[in-house]
Amino acid sequence: MAFTALLVVAVVSGLLAREVWRWYRLSHVPGPFWHSVTGFSMARAALNGSVHEYYMALHEKYGPLIRIGPNTVMFSDPETLKKISAARSTYTKGEWYAVGRTTPGEDHLFSMRDEEKRKHLKSKMGPGYSGLENGGFEAGVDKHIDSFVDLIERKYISTSTKFRPMDMASKSTYFALDVISELGFGHAYGFLREDRDLYQYVATKDAFFPIMITMGNVPWLAKLMHSWPLNLGLPKSADSAGFGALMGIAGSDTTATAIRMILLSLLSNPLAFAALRAEIDIGIATGMLSSPVKDMEAKAMPYLQAVIREGLRLYPPSTGIVSKEVPKGGDTIHGSYLPAGTQLGENVCSIGRTVDIFGPDAHVFRPERWIEAANDDEKFKSMLSTTDLVFGFGKFYCMGRNIALIELNKIFVELLRRYDFALAKPEKPLKLWSAGFWITHDFWLRISRRSGHSLPSVLAKYR
Repeated sequence: MAFTALLVVAVVSGLLAREVWRWYRLSHVPGPFWHSVTGFSMARAALNGSVHEYYMALHEKYGPLIRIGPNTVMFSDPETLKKISAARSTYTKGEWYAVGRTTPGEDHLFSMRDEEKRKHLKSKMGPGYSGLENGGFEAGVDKHIDSFVDLIERKYISTSTKFRPMDMASKSTYFALDVISELGFGHAYGFLREDRDLYQYVATKDAFFPIMITMGNVPWLAKLMHSWPLNLGLPKSADSAGFGALMGIAGSDTTATAIRMILLSLLSNPLAFAALRAEIDIGIATGMLSSPVKDMEAKAMPYLQAVIREGLRLYPPSTGIVSKEVPKGGDTIHGSYLPAGTQLGENVCSIGRTVDIFGPDAHVFRPERWIEAANDDEKFKSMLSTTDLVFGFGKFYCMGRNIALIELNKIFVELLRRYDFALAKPEKPLKLWSAGFWITHDFWLRISRRSGHSLPSVLAKYR
């Protein structure tokens, strides 16, 4: 009896000592107390639906390096991201990437933490994603934009006598899914053609993301979820419906998010919308824009590029901490020593709002800042390289970046040249949930044809 009691005391004391040590080794990094003692504080913050705002507020209060978990810290500056992601960096993917693994023991490029295996897989996939082996990819994007336009014409044109609102939240997802499925499998799944949630992908994804985020913030819970029998409920690549059925076409939702948030920003800023519309109309009138617009033509449109970059820096496709693991020997970040094994996360929303780079109104959607910086080469490059960090950096760079930019370069030109858009519910334009990934619902728009594609009077001289 006495031996049993001593054993219990020893075990409890050992566990308590371990937890105290875990707390102490990062106690010099500022942050909320409860975040330092339990990972559930991170999960709770993620599941409140506006985690990007929560973590930005913590950085405002505590500084550029904060503790957000027992073994997790987060930074908010672009230079640290570049340092830990550089090609020769010894940092590796952290525990957060468990959110991407749905089948126990099976990794894909996103969830894979083994550096050598990931490097090998990336080298095999690289040419396809970069477009070197997809000369017809741009034409494929054009085809699905045509399908998008056809859907609008068939079902969602409003007039003075008919109101047919369209939910851009779902339709932008359908567009992105059709584009990426054609790239990945050689044929589109037909979301736009059917105008419905095929395979229940969207519904399952929206239900599963909160589980993924919780697992990413509480590593031991991820291990538990991947164990039998709980893993039986996770999506699998062999599924005929739901998220598992489309696991091979990752990345589509991040593009859809960019489309939605950039369009919302334009509709909330009439001057920016008018400026982009004018640039498009001038391009058409002067013969500088083809129909459909070519990617190279879109890249030569200064205001369009300013709009896209401004939208991406303010609303990065992913707001996850995408933590990296501090290598052997530890590292010093912002004057604080981080022991080996520490999970170092990034706050990409704060990075995109860096005042020293983007100015005192860095939190405001103002595409003109890019036009103003065009004559200051050093400032422009700094803004551009910082914004590009939404796609990662160095060895952690997103392979789908070029694909996403082609879609963004084309979709806004082709929609704005044809249609007028208005928020159907301006008092609450959409439902937005942010917890590492964005989930958007009810982005209802009133869409009407532009009258004969008539040009504004200010453009008459170009006729």
